[in-house]
Amino acid sequence: MKETFISYIWFNKLFFEHQQTLMGENVEIVSPGIPNNDAGPDVFNAKVRIDGRLWAGNVEFHVRASDWHLHKHDEDKNYQHIILHVVLEADEQIVTMDNKPIPTIELKYPEFILKNYTELTKVPFGCDSSISRIDKLHLVAWLERLAIERLETKVENIEEVVNRSTTDWDQVLYVLLARAIGTNVNGEAMQQLAMAVPLRYLRHLSDNQLQIEAILLGTAGLIERLPNTYNKDVYWREYRFLKNKFGLCEPLGLFRFSRMRPANFPTTKIIKLASMVRDLPAVETLIKDEGLNVEILIEKPVLQLINCYLPCIFLYARMHNYDELKEKVIDMMHTLPPERNFITRHFQARGISAHNAAESQALIQLFRKYCEMHNCLQCRFAHELINKRK
Repeated sequence: MKETFISYIWFNKLFFEHQQTLMGENVEIVSPGIPNNDAGPDVFNAKVRIDGRLWAGNVEFHVRASDWHLHKHDEDKNYQHIILHVVLEADEQIVTMDNKPIPTIELKYPEFILKNYTELTKVPFGCDSSISRIDKLHLVAWLERLAIERLETKVENIEEVVNRSTTDWDQVLYVLLARAIGTNVNGEAMQQLAMAVPLRYLRHLSDNQLQIEAILLGTAGLIERLPNTYNKDVYWREYRFLKNKFGLCEPLGLFRFSRMRPANFPTTKIIKLASMVRDLPAVETLIKDEGLNVEILIEKPVLQLINCYLPCIFLYARMHNYDELKEKVIDMMHTLPPERNFITRHFQARGISAHNAAESQALIQLFRKYCEMHNCLQCRFAHELINKRK
């Protein structure tokens, strides 16, 4: 059992109304307060009534009361004014530095919640056998939220680019494209490459495909990894000239080749990026009257729309507080066909099918950020299952 379970019970108000301290005082939890994700007590600004007297302040969680000493709170002044100590096992009455008892409750809650939670988390993907029983309304609402969360996750990776230059949205689009082409294995390395060789440098090279390939491959440190069918001497000559011209950094050396087919080699991906850069549209042409220029977007490959163009527009809308434009991005995701991969097949076999790109992206987010990470207590599906009486 972990403190996250106590937090789940506490903030979802799943505890019994009547609680009692170890010293026999009646406790009413008026407000659970605000979770603290940084250092310090677990809860800020909670309100509890102890024997009729209202207290406002911080609350601390522990599986066992004695964990107070294990975490060295008895030596920390930040924990000396806790209004309530909430534990699952009250094996000790905790006191302050000046020997005053800290009100402590052994949290009481319905037994079926612990039983459901234990069954759900005892094996990976513990909800597999019951997830298809989720209420349809809850299913749709959570998938919608997950689709937005997935978009937010994508743009979080490139906010550094926006912070450097909030006006160069074409560079943001270029970085997103590079990251998408790199996929999971080399996505981060491709992003670093796109930031090391900005789009404005490549546009100076006009339509010289060889120079664009040379500057990217050279900065990546991959000219020598090209197949022998390429004239590497020519690439080296062009790269050295362009490196001096633009004052580029030393080769990155971040790319991985292990367990890949040649089609997925980073050299192949970089050459693909070089060919696409010349036709990369300006972001301003993708937005029309705070809406989407569908005529241009619909010509792009579906995966590029999902992983590059729409996330870029979504971030643009967020940075400019264009809520309607954000909604248009989500709407377009619902018009695109779903991705077919092992994750969507995993959920399809369990009764949840993706009918469009928004739903397939939602299922990917669910799998990656909740199922694989065992974040069941943050998942609305798990919440429904944990709270079901059998």
